[in-house]
Amino acid sequence: MDRKLSNASVRSYHDHLKVLFLFLVKHNHLEKCPFGTDILPRKSKKAIIAFGKEMLDDILSAAKITDEMFFNILSLLLLTGIRPKDLLRLKAGDINFRERKIFLRMSKTDKEIVIPISHS
Repeated sequence: MDRKLSNASVRSYHDHLKVLFLFLVKHNHLEKCPFGTDILPRKSKKAIIAFGKEMLDDILSAAKITDEMFFNILSLLLLTGIRPKDLLRLKAGDINFRERKIFLRMSKTDKEIVIPISHS
């Protein structure tokens, strides 16, 4: 198998092995960790492809005509920047209609954010 590992994979394997060796040193199975201050390959940056305003308007217009619920979901995702995964985890108890707020726990940071609900 002659497949080249990505930089992210190399860094991940390195980090996991280093933790293992540090554990072995901590519990006196090894005298010294063989991992030093290695120079690791940089993480490669992937280009983010974003929709242009015109394309977003077309998508939202089509969604509004064909399926209003889908339009509302897309709008919420676009206006708040939350991930679809976080929206799927939303429960009825996370929405306070009296205070007009949505309480949402972000999956990436595990922080709770409060999204205000507009009056319109």
